Amino acid sequence: MTRTNFTPAQAAAFKADNLAKAQGRTHEIKEAPKKLTERQKWIEAINETNDMIRVAKRDGHVHLLPQLWQRRRSFAMTLARIS
Repeated sequence: MTRTNFTPAQAAAFKADNLAKAQGRTHEIKEAPKKLTERQKWIEAINETNDMIRVAKRDGHVHLLPQLWQRRRSFAMTLARIS
């Protein structure tokens, strides 16, 4: 990209052209995602663990099941403590 030196009139014309092109654009304002509560975070972690257990069973990775069960159990205990 090369740099060009515009005269003030050319710079003004360039800016006016860009503004004219931008007038048709609209900007969507998106809401920020809502923050999860502590309880919702633990429920989400339990649901993810349940999905991992389901996949491990489906794919035959039975050696992973005890670790995943323990993980789910500890998440459920934590959830019970904060409730």
